[in-house]
Amino acid sequence: MLEKEKEVDRLKSSFFANISHEFRTPLTLILGPIDSLLARSSDPYQRQQLGFMKESAARLLRLINQILDLSKLDAGQLRLSLRLTELQTLLKGVTASFSSLADSRAIALRFTAQERLPALYCDPAHVETILINLLSNAFKFSQEGGSVEVRVAVLPPALPAFPEGALDISVSDEGEGITQEQLAHIFDRFYQAGHARESLWGGTGIGLALTKELVELHGGSITLESRVGEGSTARVRLPLGSRHLSPAQLQAATDRQGDWSLPLTAAAGLTETLAEASATDLNATAVSAVAPAAVRPLLLLIEDNADVRAYIRSILAADYRLLEAPDGETGVRLAQQEITDLIISDVMMPGIDGYEVCRRLKQDERSSHIPLILLTAKASVHSRLQGLEQQADLYLSKPFVPQELRLCLHNLLQARLRLQERYQKQVVLKPSELAVSSVDEAFLKRLMGVLEIHHARESFSVEQLSLEMGMSRSQLHRKLEALTNESASHFIRSFRLQRAMDLLQKKHASISEIAYMVGFSSPSYFTRCFLKHFGTTPSAVLEA
Repeated sequence: MLEKEKEVDRLKSSFFANISHEFRTPLTLILGPIDSLLARSSDPYQRQQLGFMKESAARLLRLINQILDLSKLDAGQLRLSLRLTELQTLLKGVTASFSSLADSRAIALRFTAQERLPALYCDPAHVETILINLLSNAFKFSQEGGSVEVRVAVLPPALPAFPEGALDISVSDEGEGITQEQLAHIFDRFYQAGHARESLWGGTGIGLALTKELVELHGGSITLESRVGEGSTARVRLPLGSRHLSPAQLQAATDRQGDWSLPLTAAAGLTETLAEASATDLNATAVSAVAPAAVRPLLLLIEDNADVRAYIRSILAADYRLLEAPDGETGVRLAQQEITDLIISDVMMPGIDGYEVCRRLKQDERSSHIPLILLTAKASVHSRLQGLEQQADLYLSKPFVPQELRLCLHNLLQARLRLQERYQKQVVLKPSELAVSSVDEAFLKRLMGVLEIHHARESFSVEQLSLEMGMSRSQLHRKLEALTNESASHFIRSFRLQRAMDLLQKKHASISEIAYMVGFSSPSYFTRCFLKHFGTTPSAVLEA
């Protein structure tokens, strides 16, 4: 019986994860165009209407996330990613993110905390969810001209439940309040308290239930005080110290301490900043910084949803040449044939998923160097870590802001350009310093081993090098251009010239002899190439 219940819980969790993905995909197609229109619109009325649409879609997204978290709690699959954290910046940032809402409704928003709060063991993402839920409810329950206040205080180790003290976070409003009878059920799932159906404690009845479970998962407590006509105060207490943690939790938190990522609020703030930027300016920057318009980078989009492909195509077509694949198998084949500059892949697809796509491409010499973004509706920390374990360069959750995607692609291309510049500045190519992955490093070492054997043969060509490397000529050409900004023929010449420089510096032989030794057809041609490559003549090196 117990095994059957566990299987039911697993199926429920899987169902909610899949249905979450199904909801997030159309939300991408709603929120993305809204952000694009907001970035371009200067009409106040239009911006107001778009803002209403964006807020409604964002609220739907929050509800989806909350339902998913509740299902994980029921199945015992929601795990805290605990770490020792100073919450001052995060709590202040979450509160500040409600400033525009407060201004639009003439509500005074205040944040009060002592100058430096002690660090505590918590999951920052879930603490953020807790405060967002409490603030959202407080604003829904407040009237124009009212006030909402967040207070953060440190409680000494006087309470039995908190032997090492606690962090006290309270959210107060001056709204309508609720009765004592309703107060007794306020943390029950799907409970809607009277007139609160359209306001603070109403809606779905999910937010406070999830908040309570997240607080208790941290070993904390949550209470609500309210008087009809006077307002309400929600109070969360999170334990300080480590006595409430198991040895395994404490060890995991210690191991995780160096693995810090940007808090979600900070990422959201970045997203909002990007949304306010001029899309036209951003496009111009990306094109001019990456390549001339006639040589736009080649991007492969692997996505099973045709509408999402069409939407991404609409926001990237001006800056990139696009290849599209409707499934993972086709995507892998195209990536290895074409050797694109960038890849965007969805995670949940029929056949092989995005994780497998990433694994295959990053382990194949032909495609290991290509920057790859996993784009997915699976927004959990576990899913992001799974993607990064397969060496994905970036992991973006749906729905995404168009400008954010453009900047991520732009930054990946800039990182590739910096890698190429490093090669061009090096006198001696050192694969371990140049390569961005062990596969690329192994590729370059194997390539140089082949050249070491054959560079003295004047007839050794790009075709023969491609054959030795097990690639087509075009594949080798695009791979080397991506890593070194040199074609295969130029790479062979650079290798020969570098070997000639070594021999000249050691005064190993005459200029003519060295020219033939490194595979040049004539000393005069060798001298011209040497001067162009090093900015000095062979005779000057030999006489130095």
